[in-house]
Amino acid sequence: MSWGEIYAHLIASTGWTWDYIADNMDIPRLIELKEYWAKNPPLHMMVKGYLGLGKEEQPQEEGNLADIMAMAPQTPGSAM
Repeated sequence: MSWGEIYAHLIASTGWTWDYIADNMDIPRLIELKEYWAKNPPLHMMVKGYLGLGKEEQPQEEGNLADIMAMAPQTPGSAM
């Protein structure tokens, strides 16, 4: 996550301005807010979760060689 994304999240969650955050936020305060929001998420995050927005596709697991070989058609006399 970039600093720009952190600032944008703080702005959306609190209504603060970019300059206010730059002048008044530090890492310990950000950690405290993150812990609080983990238990009590801001409204826009609850709506995002409810609507299923922002979910990244999970990469498909690659099968192992035995799974791939099991999908191949079996022919008489083939070695496996």
